[in-house]
Amino acid sequence: MVGVKTFDTEEALTTIMEVFREKGYAGTSLGDLEKATGLPRTSLYNAYGNKNALYDAAIRLHRVKLGYPLLAELKHPDIRVALRNMLFKQIEGLSQQDKPVGCLVTNSCADLGALSSDLDDTVREMMEEFEDALKSRFTIALASGDLDPNTDVVSMARYFLSISRVIPLMYRASGDLSYVKQVAETALSVLR
Repeated sequence: MVGVKTFDTEEALTTIMEVFREKGYAGTSLGDLEKATGLPRTSLYNAYGNKNALYDAAIRLHRVKLGYPLLAELKHPDIRVALRNMLFKQIEGLSQQDKPVGCLVTNSCADLGALSSDLDDTVREMMEEFEDALKSRFTIALASGDLDPNTDVVSMARYFLSISRVIPLMYRASGDLSYVKQVAETALSVLR
């Protein structure tokens, strides 16, 4: 249509995701999103909906761009290598940030209860999906004899899910990659 401006919605959403990751839901205004994307509020609303819908879309994009690649590391046949690869891929992603802002999902976990109930549900759903993937991987490792037969699969999955949330949070707090690498190495030592 003549006179209608179009824009790359995925590129805009990636920018929106980064703003929410840095400032959080409550700390991000529509003005911040307009400034970051260069788009007027009406374009943002027309493309994505209200602020809740923008945040939800940003979290879901984060899941696809950053979360699923971490879970893909769990396919390695050696459970120890799989978990190490997952944690260090996460750290590698953090190292590419201009400044330490951490992880949108981890930051959202800290905001649970302050978000709308549907956003709380989205974040919890993502945590459950991550935990289920870890439980599945630990179950396979247990069945193949790669882990002590007394290993509690649920506890291990929750432990590594928690470590995967602590790493970006502590990177945001410390800005120190060596710190979070040490956290990862120490966490992995429980598998020896």
